[in-house]
Amino acid sequence: TLVHDTIIVRRVLDASIGDAFRAYQETDQLEAWCYPGDANWTSRIEAHDFVVGGMKRAVFGPEGEAPYREESQYLDIRTRQHIINSERILAGDGRLISTSLIAVEFIEAADGCELVVSDQITLLDDADTAEQRRAGWNEVLNRLQPFLQH
Repeated sequence: TLVHDTIIVRRVLDASIGDAFRAYQETDQLEAWCYPGDANWTSRIEAHDFVVGGMKRAVFGPEGEAPYREESQYLDIRTRQHIINSERILAGDGRLISTSLIAVEFIEAADGCELVVSDQITLLDDADTAEQRRAGWNEVLNRLQPFLQH
């Protein structure tokens, strides 16, 4: 059965909108902070064409196991305002486990930049849950602030 959910995660970052936007735009920056997992996980962006219609492909997961695969397409990009992309996540065996429509908004805040991530997700089996995805979003956004301060 399909499970549908909308996950919304917010962060106020001690950084400019320009710096936060570049953390998504620049491949080396994005690869440094944006995938979940602990020290036993690896991640690699294989392609990142940051233009409307462009694709992002990445692999990530526990070392020594078949990695998850992310396939995304950028649907709309408005510099320093928002990024909207579609996303497919495949398990290590190639099974499609989720699809999403993701919007990342960059909003001027008194202390820097407010980031609002909205993930309208459809889960295809029990290989992933909305709670796990919510935890994953929180984990990667918790890495963004320290990354922006380095």
